[in-house]
Amino acid sequence: MRFETKSGSIEALKDISFNVAQHEFFVVVGPSGCGKSTLLRMVAGLISPTAGHIDVFGLKVTRPREDLGFVFQRPNLLPWLNARDNILFPMRHKYGRVTAEDEDRADELLALVKLQQFAKAMPDELSGGMQQRIGIARALVHDPDILLMDEPFSALDALTREQLTLELQSIWAQHRKTVVFVTHSIPEAVQLGERILVMSDRPGTVSQIITPGVPAPRSPQSLRGDQLGQVADKLRAALLDH
Repeated sequence: MRFETKSGSIEALKDISFNVAQHEFFVVVGPSGCGKSTLLRMVAGLISPTAGHIDVFGLKVTRPREDLGFVFQRPNLLPWLNARDNILFPMRHKYGRVTAEDEDRADELLALVKLQQFAKAMPDELSGGMQQRIGIARALVHDPDILLMDEPFSALDALTREQLTLELQSIWAQHRKTVVFVTHSIPEAVQLGERILVMSDRPGTVSQIITPGVPAPRSPQSLRGDQLGQVADKLRAALLDH
């Protein structure tokens, strides 16, 4: 992926090649500015690669896909809609209406992210962690096959971040979505990833892919075990090399 700017051409990504299995929790980690978010937007069909191609379910990605959900770094909730209506917004925007089934789905998702009692709350009445939960629920409202997550917990405090990491693992275990999760956090990558793709500095490329070898979902306590501790050390060394 190459961008043309006023100061010249910038090569963001180079020779990126990898596969993600269906229902896999796949984590992408790398230094700041290496093109992680650009890669995710390409998978989503929001931007097109300068060269090469991306296939999802055997079909080339040429436009934004409707079979995936996207969770951004910030929840970007609409401030004039309550929590429940924010979750329903993609359905209203796409179809111009909300069905009874959609409303039932929104209620199920509020329960899934443990915010059913805040259905009528406005965004400014919710904490940052609650807002991000609503963002996750909104991404799931149309029951996508694939969930793309771009550093969704990076703006949260450590305690809230750990709690949402556990809840995300629970959601994934229950619904078995294919998840591509971008982060710069080593503990987050080690706790979540069935496989972890390590990217190099810009232009971002695949440095290596690490398989922790410990069944997911994993508890925070498992990070203190020898095997995941070694994975964290390996990941840290890989990142420092770049």
